[in-house]
Amino acid sequence: MTEERDLWDAVRALSLADYRRFGLACCHRLEYLLKDVRLRRALRKFEKFVETQSDTQILIDAYNTVNSVYAEIRGNSPLMCAEAAAACTLLCALDQPAPNLIGNFESALLSAEGLKQEQTRKMGFDLLEEIHGK
Repeated sequence: MTEERDLWDAVRALSLADYRRFGLACCHRLEYLLKDVRLRRALRKFEKFVETQSDTQILIDAYNTVNSVYAEIRGNSPLMCAEAAAACTLLCALDQPAPNLIGNFESALLSAEGLKQEQTRKMGFDLLEEIHGK
């Protein structure tokens, strides 16, 4: 739990722009799980927003798309599957900073790849270092 808290503390200290870069890096790591074409399109919109930081309508459109697809995925399965966790990671990245980004990122990796939590946590720190140089 301490490591999870430490990762969230580090992510929470980021600027909003850096939080979104971190979220985008998490989404790129999970992109192979985004099977629905609408999720991949929303990810491309998010990339465009992160690059330009100019058109918030792009961000809003991507958020609404992902939210709708996530609801469909969750409605089809009572359990949180890897694709739903990946979609929720994207949803969290599009929104304001929240620890759910880390939890869903790790959940997707644990479910899809059978990684141990220590491995997923290290990936989170590695991504953080890549985008922020910490």
